Amino acid sequence: MDGETKLDASESPREPFTTGPREAAVKKRRWKALYEPDAEPKTTWGLALSGGGIRSATFCLGVLQALAKAKFSHSNAKAKDTKTTLLARFDFLSTVSGGGYVGSFFSALFRPRSRVIDPKTGIPEIISPELAAKDAYRALQNDPPGRMAGAVAADSADPPLRWLRENGRYLAPNGPGDLLYDVTIAVRNLISVHYVAGITLLTLFLLAFSFRFLSVGLTGEYLLPIEMAMQPDDATMHGAIWWSPWFLAAAGWILLLVLPIGAAYWYRLDTPVVSWNWVRNLATSVPALVAMMMAGVGSFVFITATSKTVVPVFAPPTGDGEMLALLLFNIMLCMSVVIYFWLARHDQMPSREFRSNATRTLSWHIGGVLLVLAFAAIETGGQTLYLWMRTAETSVPTVASIAAGMTAMIALIRTFSPALAQPGKGGLLTRIPLDMILGIVGIVLLTMILITWHALASYFFLGDFTLPAATGRPLILLAFCEPSWGSIATPTQFLLLIGKLPWQFTSVCIVATFSAGVFLGFVNLSSLQTMYSARLSRAYLGASNRSRFASGNDTLKNVTEPDADDDFTHAAYFDDQNLGPAHIINVTINATTGSGDALTQRDRQGLPMAITPDGILVEGVPWLKNDMALLKIGQWIGISGAAFSTGIGRGTSLGKALVLGLTNVRLGWWWQAGQNDRKAIFPLWRNQAYLLRELRASFMGKDGAHWYLSDGGHFENTAVFELLRRRLDVVVCCDCGADPDYEFEDLANLMRLARIDFAADFTPVSPAQTPLLSARAADIAPYFAMNAADLAASAGNDNKCALLYRVTYKNSAQETLLIVLKPRLIKDAPLDIVQYHSGHPDFPQQSTIDQFFDEAQWESYRKLGALIGAKIFPH
Repeated sequence: MDGETKLDASESPREPFTTGPREAAVKKRRWKALYEPDAEPKTTWGLALSGGGIRSATFCLGVLQALAKAKFSHSNAKAKDTKTTLLARFDFLSTVSGGGYVGSFFSALFRPRSRVIDPKTGIPEIISPELAAKDAYRALQNDPPGRMAGAVAADSADPPLRWLRENGRYLAPNGPGDLLYDVTIAVRNLISVHYVAGITLLTLFLLAFSFRFLSVGLTGEYLLPIEMAMQPDDATMHGAIWWSPWFLAAAGWILLLVLPIGAAYWYRLDTPVVSWNWVRNLATSVPALVAMMMAGVGSFVFITATSKTVVPVFAPPTGDGEMLALLLFNIMLCMSVVIYFWLARHDQMPSREFRSNATRTLSWHIGGVLLVLAFAAIETGGQTLYLWMRTAETSVPTVASIAAGMTAMIALIRTFSPALAQPGKGGLLTRIPLDMILGIVGIVLLTMILITWHALASYFFLGDFTLPAATGRPLILLAFCEPSWGSIATPTQFLLLIGKLPWQFTSVCIVATFSAGVFLGFVNLSSLQTMYSARLSRAYLGASNRSRFASGNDTLKNVTEPDADDDFTHAAYFDDQNLGPAHIINVTINATTGSGDALTQRDRQGLPMAITPDGILVEGVPWLKNDMALLKIGQWIGISGAAFSTGIGRGTSLGKALVLGLTNVRLGWWWQAGQNDRKAIFPLWRNQAYLLRELRASFMGKDGAHWYLSDGGHFENTAVFELLRRRLDVVVCCDCGADPDYEFEDLANLMRLARIDFAADFTPVSPAQTPLLSARAADIAPYFAMNAADLAASAGNDNKCALLYRVTYKNSAQETLLIVLKPRLIKDAPLDIVQYHSGHPDFPQQSTIDQFFDEAQWESYRKLGALIGAKIFPH
């Protein structure tokens, strides 16, 4: 790629994209420092570090070391030892998830104005860009990295890798003490989320009670018998159920609206209509005319029966059941005719449009009925549970059983939640209908929580009373006839319980609900993202923080101690003097609904978002609406690695969202996009609204005021996608996603996306077929497989560990040479790696769930990466 094209917001993300202006400036700055002015290279290289948690980070570190040791072969490179390393040849670095851990560490080493203390003079020293670059490459050439206890304080290139080895257990670097700290955060945030949800549910249920009882007081002659009929005759009877009157409301909705709308659909004929007035409407709708006639006859019969008028032609019904059935049927007919004329009220409405409107209206009402039925079921369960606790000899066993069951379920789900969030990666989870099972588990857990909160609302509203044995007194009358609660004065006059506990408590809950919803920061602070990002920053960005290794600064040598220099702003990280590669941090915008294209919502369920020197790019287009919402780099790295959450791109499902949301396994981040929400949210309910979106897996993509961001691997896990967008000439990829069976799911997904979005085609080639590698083809050919199936063979029997593809683009002469390195036990592996594999047969494809690497595990992955990198790029 010889030239650069300035990125414009009006460009389509499907059009060929080179680089943004600041990305171009990075390359120009690097080439000026690396090459003679008249001999700059004709190709641009990129390095992609894939997702895979700490497994990917540690393997990729080894590959970076191998590249740092390999020599730069460009004949016109400037003759300086800091610029002869092959690693300096890469002008772009694209990372996802775990690759971003070590990618951010590497890029941060180039920080030109970092300050250190000279151990001899104690005077602060300003690091120049050239010196920072020299130290960055020297740090990666430090092989093998030793222990911090043996670090050479005077050598600024020595400690960084020692720090990474020491802090491989980045989530709990100091063992039990840090684990207790992590558990404390998790429990606190879990309780906080359920407080916000619970106080909202409590308020909702209390308001529902208030509505019911106020309705009884105002229309006692009509609604009181309904309330009494829904209560058990004997509340002390074992298994007595207190039914919700909302079941009757749902039945009325069905009879008066759902069935009439369904009938109105058939009233319309297909006769073309030229002038659509009510006479023509009636004349061309024979079914509607018949329905009106039937309704008229039914009304006549009903009036005759109720007025006792004798009409010889008719035999009016006499029984109450027959009268009620006739009345309901007549009302349904009348409603169906009214609804028909209402739906067809527009002039010249075609039959197809009418039926579409009728069907859509019917679906809305059916949805409303289902919602009322669900509420009625929850209310029945809640007030029945309350009734059982109040009538039992002791309610302690009941409450204890419910609490123990919910706690055990939440603990079990949290334990296995990382595996639940990453299906399709081998093992048992690939052979069971996971989404269906999770849906059932999520609904059961949600139902238990809702019923428990409703039982609590029942207690607060109805009070604590003792029900006489074998009584038939209606419970509602007990609640209102007790002296401390007030009474119903007359059937039409309700005495408000002014100054009494239920109304005071309901008012307090309303205020508490609004207070819990107004502070939008809660929805992010209550997740695990902040803790996760902070631990990553201290472990990986902290390794590039030279102030931690200064002489006499023993406090900061402890990774649990935070330091302001561990993290950077976007401007500081992408400094104009930085001689490191242009780092592209990939994240995913979750999109399951909204106004985006159907393919995204239905299948991908996510959009690519990249944090680059040019700011934020969404599908390759700059997002210019909110330049002030750039988070710190440590936070972006944490979001890029947010693998376990309610929104996980194409893996998102309602079941997973329910299970992970209710147990607060949430690593995603609601990012303020600088625009208004397409669906306005009441300001006092914002937290509840966003939490509900997470539970429903309803993410609006780019339509919301806040976007739900998660792991970049939820869209594309190899980190190559953005480099292909830029049409780079050479891309080296470390494909480290969990792949125990070597099925190359992530690579296949990359090919699929690139073919659809970039019209790219991947052709496997051998090293001898490429100008770049042909000179060394005989030496490196044994390490390349011609197809992915060759790498699925038994590990340790050969040295194959890489794939090679020529990527071509439709209607373009540009090509990309893609070199894919795969973690695999090779025949030339040293004894310690072979021994580790024998004790851990899943090495080097251990589960991403494992984020606590010990010394042997960390060194095995690092050394394997360095070994494979050295085979492909010899020193």
